Amino acid sequence: MTIKRASSPHYIFLYLFTASCMLFWWLPTLLFYLLPNPPSLLGPEQPDTLLISVLAWITFALGYILASDTRIVIVSTSETTLENVAVVSKLAAIVLGVSCLPIAVSFSIERMHSIYGQGNGLPPIYQVFFYSQLICFITYMASTNDKDTDPVVFWAITSLSVAIRLVVSLFWGRFFLAQAILPVILIISARKWFRGFMMLSAVGAVLAVAVVFGPTLTRGDFALLEAHTRSPILGLIVYGSTLKLFTMYRHLDLSGYCNPLFVSSTDYIIPFHYLHVCTMDVWRRNLPATLDRILARKEMGPVAAYWSLHGPGSNYILELYLCLGGTSSVLLGSFAFGIVESLFFGALGTRTMWGAVFCESLSRGLLAPRANIGYVFDFIPVETAVIVALWLGAALLAGRGPVAEHLSRQYLE
Repeated sequence: MTIKRASSPHYIFLYLFTASCMLFWWLPTLLFYLLPNPPSLLGPEQPDTLLISVLAWITFALGYILASDTRIVIVSTSETTLENVAVVSKLAAIVLGVSCLPIAVSFSIERMHSIYGQGNGLPPIYQVFFYSQLICFITYMASTNDKDTDPVVFWAITSLSVAIRLVVSLFWGRFFLAQAILPVILIISARKWFRGFMMLSAVGAVLAVAVVFGPTLTRGDFALLEAHTRSPILGLIVYGSTLKLFTMYRHLDLSGYCNPLFVSSTDYIIPFHYLHVCTMDVWRRNLPATLDRILARKEMGPVAAYWSLHGPGSNYILELYLCLGGTSSVLLGSFAFGIVESLFFGALGTRTMWGAVFCESLSRGLLAPRANIGYVFDFIPVETAVIVALWLGAALLAGRGPVAEHLSRQYLE
């Protein structure tokens, strides 16, 4: 592993993370003080909770900025290997994308008449297809040579990958769509394919609004909010905020549970379900006892939490506070979090076949203000396995001649 100095700092991820903190933490309190006659739905957060959240953001930003001039190269990969991986991952993204699109349509039709949080969830076999396609798509984007890439092909594959998740998100989780859009923005900005910062920021803002509010219309969230509040938009902002969870559960007794941070970080490494340890009955299944699931059971009760598919969510500062002990753990953890995300973003600045690892961790990092911090890193083993499979496939084909020429003759012509 080598460390190199980057040519320039990359702050767009820090801007996006700040916007995420504003949306999921501080916006309700800000609106309470800015609106002339704030509705009773709004209310200021506790001062100590606000202070800890601001300090967490400051230490995250400090870690990010300190590491922004450093680029980490995990594995030195030859240009030939990158080219071979790019060709194989492109073909895999297309084949899987064409296969996933009818699956996505079928799932949305099935979910069309179900209330969000009820009905059947996304089957595991569907998730295998969707996430395999996403990893292949991101690997193709990160490993492709921008000088030789056909823009029409690139944007066609991008549109296919986004369309799959858009169709699913219409009646499912809206951040399922964000997982396809965010890697595109991150790679484009890190590779400096688009230098207009203001235009890129405007496009990102429009996409963020579409992701947050679009699926809420198609899923019927506004209708549900109108039944409980006079302003559905304010209701969406208030109920989507997770900072209140820190105030409510900062003294939560976790005795009887495994450490939720350990569980969320190793969810895809340790088969908790088959070992019958560190699990709980929630969301119609026996699942690892992560903090968001513990909070769902605390807030809704064991019966309602089992039959429902939603909960209050979580946030990473609460997980650090409860699992590592106190405010100092929140600040140190946020500082380390900022350093890691900065290094990951810097690694996207050049061609790499590990782009899916970096992009997914960065995308999930933007959701950390409303999720467990383990969620940011738990999927790395799965991404690594798919990337190694792509690399092995490229290596096998390379033994039969240039991979690009071989696949072109067989499939792409």
